[in-house]
Amino acid sequence: MTSTVHRPAGGDGSQALRPVTPVGIAAQEVALVLDGLDAGVPVDDEVLDRLRRAHTLLAGLDPYVAAST
Repeated sequence: MTSTVHRPAGGDGSQALRPVTPVGIAAQEVALVLDGLDAGVPVDDEVLDRLRRAHTLLAGLDPYVAAST
């Protein structure tokens, strides 16, 4: 299974990749938080929501993998 899918081409003809696996989605959420922090964005409810979402996705992986193997 691939961890990203192509989105339709944008106005400039480029294609953006969208994560589709829990790890890919969590990595994207953490990357967005880090980008914001690097840019000086204060830690607000949106930042905390992104971190909570990433945590929820990552925390569920081990039980899922254990049940699936």
